[in-house]
Amino acid sequence: MFPFCLTITLIVFFYKLRKTLIDMGIQIHMYQMKQLKNKSQRKLESLQKNEVKSFNQKVIKFIEIGEILIKAKKEKLNPYKILEQKIGWDNIIFEIEDAKKLAKSKNFSYLNFIDTRYNYLRNYSPDFLKYFEFIPVKSSLELMEAIDVLRLMNNRKSRKLPVNIPVNFLPKKWKDYVIKKDGKICKRHYEMAVLDEINNEIKSGNMAVKGSEQYQNFEHYLINKEEFKITDINNYQLNFPENFQTYIKERKEKLQSQIELLKIKLPTSKTAYGLNGKIYLHKLSSEIPDNTDEFINDIFKKIPQIKLTNMLLEVSKWTNFTNELSHLSNGKKVNESELPILLSTLLALGTNIGLSKMADHTYNISYHQLAYVSQWYLQEDSLRRAIAQLVNFQHHRSLASYWGDGTSSSSDGMRMKVPVSSFHAKYSKHLGFEKGVTVYRAVADQFQSYYTKIINIDSREALHVLDALLSHNTELDIKEHYTDTHGYTDQVFALCHVFGIKFAPRIKGISDLRLFYTDEIDSGVKEYFHRKINFNIIERNFEDILRLVVSIREGRTSSSFILSKLGSYARKNSLAQALRELGRIEKTIYLIEYFLDADLRHRVQKGLNKGEAVNALSRKLNFGQQNEYYEASYIGQTQKSLASDLLINIITVWNTVYMEAAIKELEKEGKNRPDLIPFISPIHWEHINFFGDYSFEMKEEYSLHKLRIIKV
Repeated sequence: MFPFCLTITLIVFFYKLRKTLIDMGIQIHMYQMKQLKNKSQRKLESLQKNEVKSFNQKVIKFIEIGEILIKAKKEKLNPYKILEQKIGWDNIIFEIEDAKKLAKSKNFSYLNFIDTRYNYLRNYSPDFLKYFEFIPVKSSLELMEAIDVLRLMNNRKSRKLPVNIPVNFLPKKWKDYVIKKDGKICKRHYEMAVLDEINNEIKSGNMAVKGSEQYQNFEHYLINKEEFKITDINNYQLNFPENFQTYIKERKEKLQSQIELLKIKLPTSKTAYGLNGKIYLHKLSSEIPDNTDEFINDIFKKIPQIKLTNMLLEVSKWTNFTNELSHLSNGKKVNESELPILLSTLLALGTNIGLSKMADHTYNISYHQLAYVSQWYLQEDSLRRAIAQLVNFQHHRSLASYWGDGTSSSSDGMRMKVPVSSFHAKYSKHLGFEKGVTVYRAVADQFQSYYTKIINIDSREALHVLDALLSHNTELDIKEHYTDTHGYTDQVFALCHVFGIKFAPRIKGISDLRLFYTDEIDSGVKEYFHRKINFNIIERNFEDILRLVVSIREGRTSSSFILSKLGSYARKNSLAQALRELGRIEKTIYLIEYFLDADLRHRVQKGLNKGEAVNALSRKLNFGQQNEYYEASYIGQTQKSLASDLLINIITVWNTVYMEAAIKELEKEGKNRPDLIPFISPIHWEHINFFGDYSFEMKEEYSLHKLRIIKV
């Protein structure tokens, strides 16, 4: 008989597993429908491409016939006789019939080519309809009736559709293919249309799936209205008033003051200029002093060479980060004799060497020992705690304070190929149409990599910005965050403002962005603005916005999940529209500042450069398999990305400590340049030996009070 606690654990495990499997089943169906459309679309494009040549030939033939007719009229000749002589009637008839086919094909859509995928869909669609229970939220009841019709036909193994089946739910694009000219309904097209509409309705939030976690009614993810009424908003440290009138007064004043500033400063600005209704940026001059590289070289000439294994041992003694990597089951920490096995496993995963090859290059450590540590000690939670330990250690270093105070950061994605069969990996043109995932990483102003997650390679990076800012569990207090274009949407602007974070993206094609205003606007700058902010829709959804934010703060849902839901819903979704309007206020305020303030542009550029430097180190560390993950599971890919981040932070910490010592030595020599320290970086690896056999035996003990010898 199972112990009670173990029984409860198994119940919870299987409950969550069931939800996960239901979600995966829906995702597989969505993927199949996407493949159906993409492959049919490619066939259509191939047909159109082949017909371009035929179309040109027909145009040339038409011109030839036209010239013959014009000549016959001018010279009063018999046109039929000339056409017979020059082209021939049989050829003319053939060309006309061929042109009719060409004209008919111009009305094709991808649906003309879906028949070839029908048998493939039938491999799973009967079971899909049988075992998944769909719940209408805003869906047409006729669609639910159509699903029941197909279920009944599958149960009876019937090949004929019953009379008077529902068709009004079909969108126009499908009706022409489902309902034939004689009024009869094509069974296979009807079935494919129902499967497609299920896909569309689930994505748009109009249909929920029973037992699912990701495909529930949107209200399921928010704190309920009754509970919200007794919630004290002040407990959540939001940069957002509880009262709409207070909010609208404050934001109108702020936006209006920015518009006035634009009116005054733009005509004489050295950072931007207006032209033909658009605002353009002047090129930003570099703020890095010319002799910075020379100072960096002076520092790193004094830093000793070191093996990566010895670096891990030293940083482990300084920070005790390995104490966070405890046994999943019993919480046991590794002892001194087991430490080399733990660090070897970290190296194997973080450098992408793999456990087998690492076992071949280490002394007295077997593959089974490495695999055991990987499974039981290097779980996601423990790796994140160890990373937080290193991030906090770096945060308190005196040298790191020159680079920032831990209140700003940037985030960006790094694509990784996945050559093995993986449910989470998708094809991408950025990887030469190979499968891959994106490692999304957030980097603080002191060069710590403080948050990492694996996301779909076709996922918009903007969806995951707030996950990094709200879920890192370090001592960093991020108040300003930078991304590139992929990390920005109006809704991210909105939520960052609500959470008290200044969102500062570097946006490609910034001159083409639309600005918005509140009330009337001065004619001197009106040409740069698109329209008024719709405060009415914000007011109607103000309580729901607060409910959404509180739900994220309480951890009931993640910001990436909510944003992906709102992004997939129809544009008429009221809450999604309200968040966009909210974001447009903050975006306009930010853009005006960005146009006029060179210091802000420098901060954004510097923050993104730090993230790029850390990504470069990450690529260097992935020397085992060049930017490829041979892990099929999301858990395995996450483990590797976090192990890599742990190594990145270890290198950053070690370099920072030894840079401090090197700068003290330069101070003695009269060569220190405190004015240049803000422009240097701990992201260097020329002095690190990454290769060879991996030994964790040091001939001499080192500590923070007894460092390696600095070169004089």
